[in-house]
Parts: sequence; C-alpha cells; structure tokens
Amino acid sequence: TVHYEAATERIMACDDHGKLIQENLILEASSKAFWEKGSPLLLKSGVQYALDAGADSIGITNLCTPKLAGNLFASLLANTSKESETHSTMKIQASIFRPTAVIFVPYRAFYGWKAVVSGSKETDCITSPTSCWHPTLSEETKFGHALLLAPGEGECPVDVAQSALTRLWDDLRTRHKNVAIVGDVDLLTIEFLSGTSERVLAKFPCLMDEKQWDFFEGDKLRKELLERTQEYPFKEWLLTDELRCHPSSS
Repeated sequence: TVHYEAATERIMACDDHGKLIQENLILEASSKAFWEKGSPLLLKSGVQYALDAGADSIGITNLCTPKLAGNLFASLLANTSKESETHSTMKIQASIFRPTAVIFVPYRAFYGWKAVVSGSKETDCITSPTSCWHPTLSEETKFGHALLLAPGEGECPVDVAQSALTRLWDDLRTRHKNVAIVGDVDLLTIEFLSGTSERVLAKFPCLMDEKQWDFFEGDKLRKELLERTQEYPFKEWLLTDELRCHPSSS
C-alpha cells in the first residue's frame, strides 16, 4: 500500500483553538488562481504526482477546516473539462501500483546528511544554491535554515540529499510508470524484485563505500543487501555529483 501524506500549516495556518488564522482563506481557496502559485501550488502538485505515481490513499495533516480539502481536489478535477473522465482516471491510478523500478537507500543514511542545505555559507562547507522549483516560491515566508541562509533572488534552499534522490526518481520515471523508493532491506523480497527491471542503490558519499557503511548497523545491512540481491543486482548511483560541496576558502 502506498500512502501520500501532505501538510498544510504553510498554506492554511490554524491557531491553538483549531481556527483558521486567515478566515478569508475559505473564499480564496475556492478560486482556481489560489492553487496556481506558492505553497498551494506545491501542495496541489504533490497530490497530483502522488496520484500519477499510483498512491492508494491521500492524507492531509494540520487541516483544521476539512472542507478546504474539497477545494484542493476540485482544482485537480478542473484541469480538464471532462471531470467525470478525470475522476475515473484518478481512481484507476490510485488503485494500481506495480513498480518496475526501485531505488534502495538505507533510511539510516539520511541521519548522516541531516540539515545539509543548498546555498549554505558555513565556514567548513559551501553548497551550491538551487533555483526555486516555481518562481512564486521565492515569495514565501522564510523560516528555519532558509531564514539563516538569506537566499538570493529566485533561490530556494532545499535538503541536498532529498533533492538528489528526487532527481534520481524523476529520471527513472521517464522510463517507468511506477518507481518504488525502499529504505528497509527487509522489503526487498524475491517476489518484489522479480517484478522490477531496473534497480538502483543510492549511495551517500563519506558514509557508504565499497568496504563500509558508516552508520548504525550499516555493515550488517550492506551484507544483507548483497545476499538478497545476488539474483537481482543493483547498479550503484553515488550522490557525489548531486551533493556538490565546495570547501570554503576562509
């Protein structure tokens, strides 16, 4: 089962009593234009891509006014004049998930790259900045790492590890309708792997080399992966080029 969970606190902020902070959002969210820029566009696109990828279910977190979700799905249906056909297609896509490609990346490896953000100007490491996925995202209120980095015009800081993994997934999607990302080696069963024609091991530099996976139980997981994939080998994809890190001159 594939589930997609979206969060709405950036779009439909609620107070401690479960009330919308901006009451006019109920009216604004009923218009198509509301979902065509900034965070609403990001949410809408995420849900649409999840449906296209074969998600079985959609969840929305932090939604204090549930009826606003109706406006989101109405905007998805409005992408075509034939709403009934679109709804039928969405149901079919959401009920079938047969991945023919798989990316394996041990979930524990992410801890080693936690909070490595594009556009960083830290003294020990400077990462390349990234352009915003959509121009209107640069107008969103900054917080956390983005607030500290003070990105330039048209730049949006992103987690470099997740961004690299997304690009790998996008590449596989040009050849496969359904692509699975697996973080637990126990899920790589023979039954699952037998249905795939392309298998990729995403490796983090400094953490995963030919001899050692330098995180909790990394070597144990590496050996288990080798044992499970002898019949269905994985090609390796090193994130080095994607995680461009330039040592600071200071």
